Formats: sequence, structure tokens, C-alpha cells
Amino acid sequence: MRVLRICASWLLLLPLLGIHSCSSGPIKALTSCNVSTQACHVTINSDCSVTPDTADVPVGYTVIWDPPSNGHSYSAAFSTTPFYFSSTYSVPAGPPGKKATGNLLCNISSAWALKSTSACYFSYTLYKENNKKCSDPGIHIVN
Repeated sequence: MRVLRICASWLLLLPLLGIHSCSSGPIKALTSCNVSTQACHVTINSDCSVTPDTADVPVGYTVIWDPPSNGHSYSAAFSTTPFYFSSTYSVPAGPPGKKATGNLLCNISSAWALKSTSACYFSYTLYKENNKKCSDPGIHIVN
């Protein structure tokens, strides 16, 4: 009888253990992201705009801003950092980029539930040559 109760408890526990993995589902294919390299690219255009304007970036993927080949340096300066446990608010364009981990509110555990809220939207200002302010796009953390 005791073995039966233990087995029944495990059978009831298994669905609860799978709730998190089932609710977030697989990472959807995003046009600016490469699943095999786990990197998302934001293209900086020669007119100082970016494509896509707002990039959907899965938690744990690296964001790389690809500058135009015009010899200028670019950087993305965030008002709130999307890089958990980091004091990094500015990321230079080009490789290696920076891994998007979210922050205390929007992270691997909560991004699936908060992805359509402002909690997972991180605006940034694009700078050319470290002082010329360009467009004000953003990245959207998803899971």
C-alpha cells in the first residue's frame, strides 16, 4: 500500500514539474536571429537607422549590432540594462555583441509571461562616433 501511495505521488508530481517547460514552448524562429549560433543581428544602416527597429531577442541569445562598412564606430546605449548581473549600459557595434539575459524583472523565468509588457522592452539610443545621437530603437526580450 505504501509503494502505491509513493507511485501515485510521483504521477501527480510529474505534470507539475513540466509546467514551466511546457508553458514557455520552443523558441520561435525570428527573422534577425540564428538558432544554431544563438545570435540576433541588428543591422545599422548608413542613415543611422536600424533594421529591425525593435528586435525580438530570446533570453540567452547574443545581440550583435552590425555597422555599415563606412568606417564609423557605433554603439547602443540602454537606459535600463537588458544584461542581468551586469553594469553594462552601452554596447559597441560589431562582434562579439552581448548576451541578452534580461534583468531582475524580465528574465528566463518571467519573459514568456511578460513579453507583451513594457517590463521586457529595453529602449536604447544608437550613437555614431560616440557623440552623434541616431535613432531610438529597442530590443524586446522574449522566451
